[in-house]
Amino acid sequence: MSFGIRKGFTIIEVMLFLAITAVMFVALITTTSGSIGRRRYDDTVSDFAEYLRRIYADVESTANPRATNTAERIGCTLSSDPNSTLYQSANNANTAGRTNCGIYGKIMIFGENGDDTTVHTYDVIGDIIDNTHKLSSSTLSLSDALKEVHAEFLAYEEDGEGTCHINLAGTGNSYVPQWGGRIENASTTDNLFRGAILVVRSPVNGTIHTLVADFNGSPRNFNVDSVLATPANACGETAVSAARTTASTANTLLANLLDGEFQNKVVDFCVNSDDVYGSGRRNIRLHAERADGTNAGAVEVVEADAGSNVCL
Repeated sequence: MSFGIRKGFTIIEVMLFLAITAVMFVALITTTSGSIGRRRYDDTVSDFAEYLRRIYADVESTANPRATNTAERIGCTLSSDPNSTLYQSANNANTAGRTNCGIYGKIMIFGENGDDTTVHTYDVIGDIIDNTHKLSSSTLSLSDALKEVHAEFLAYEEDGEGTCHINLAGTGNSYVPQWGGRIENASTTDNLFRGAILVVRSPVNGTIHTLVADFNGSPRNFNVDSVLATPANACGETAVSAARTTASTANTLLANLLDGEFQNKVVDFCVNSDDVYGSGRRNIRLHAERADGTNAGAVEVVEADAGSNVCL
């Protein structure tokens, strides 16, 4: 009796093949997902560090964003003196293209009005120091000098219809971390970072300084939108005073923060994300200002395994 050669696979062999294939597929997907997640997280960290560096670059090389128009501004900002009325349509004195209001820096606000995902950035505007507008002393502290030039990020302006309202003194923009990243403080409880960071030129000598107002221990709303939504009023110094009161009550006046809340100190940001997979947060450190006021290398991305990483 002769038997033919058996062709095909037994059911046991097929099941074994499928099991091995499934294990390999799961391993491949897990490895690929982890790699994608790590790349996303690394992008989140590097993008936030680059955002901070751009802030310093913008302050070092300022460009006035204001276009000349017919809107009236009661001073450069809400902090302007009652007698410092300026007109946006005639603010160039005797030199074309010049303005009596200049950019002194930027303020970054973390957690504005409870916003957990967005960093809001505003131009800090003030009066230009020239032959007619001088500081009271060449030895003023940074905060006192900023107050003398009425540095703020809010202004009071006419809307072209005879009424005035609060607006941004310069421009504002926002930053959202990539891939759902979260900017946290160095606390072990992974709390989101709350506070304001001021990167500003000194009106005295032009050096760049970094000041920090830490709200992590006492969070505040810092509701800029509510101030900008204040109903318009008849233009005039009385209305300006009312607008200042509104902004002050909403804790949005830079002049109030300069009275003791801003400090020169190191800031540690901890970047977190669902893509970290429990491997620890990366530490981005914003160094305190240097002696020469240049803030060169102010932004440091701390190595993940460094002993100085406070976010592990």
